[in-house]
Amino acid sequence: MKPVRAQSGFTLVEMIVALTTVSLLVTLVYGALRTGMRSWEASQEQVEKLNAMRIGWNFIHQTLANARQVNDPGAEERVLLFYGENDRLGFVSDMPSHLGLGGRYLVEIQQKKGVGETGLLFKRTLLSDYEQMGQSAPHQQAVLSEQLQALSFEYFGQKVNDDESAWHADWLEQNALPSLVRVTVEETRESRWPVVVAQLRFSPMAQMEQSEELEPDQPQSPEAL
Repeated sequence: MKPVRAQSGFTLVEMIVALTTVSLLVTLVYGALRTGMRSWEASQEQVEKLNAMRIGWNFIHQTLANARQVNDPGAEERVLLFYGENDRLGFVSDMPSHLGLGGRYLVEIQQKKGVGETGLLFKRTLLSDYEQMGQSAPHQQAVLSEQLQALSFEYFGQKVNDDESAWHADWLEQNALPSLVRVTVEETRESRWPVVVAQLRFSPMAQMEQSEELEPDQPQSPEAL
């Protein structure tokens, strides 16, 4: 009579150890994947913020550089349609056609007003509409930054009755554009835009510099040769 062989297999203890090991491995892999996803989402969010900052910075810089010398139709005296304060700025500029209807617009940049509102607000009004209807003219607006903590404008130029050019906290009721406008945007204490310093190409100083660059060289007299 042949002896009966014991059947091979796993014991209960071995099964418990295997299941525990698999569970630990699954937990470790899931944790690693979750951490990786969080890091990827955080990096993507940071990239989006940087792209939005870059787009907003370039837009403000280019729009300011194209500011035009246009008289204010609603003013009793001859002053420019350019009002610059420390926390608010309005001016006339050319808008590119790819942003909608091209042409000259009254552009306003300021902080959103209201309880709990901290965005950087951009408004534009078609200049022809503003000349006809004033403040009641229809306008379009967009938010360039959702979380705005601080916003300030500074203006460099020579005001009426000033002896020389200097930086000013405001630029109101002037008959010439400032030469430079400096814009500081702070979204949070840890996130600040690069400071925008735009040279207004139609300011008197810029026009003078351009005319000097285009002026031909003066021929020298025979005595100077």
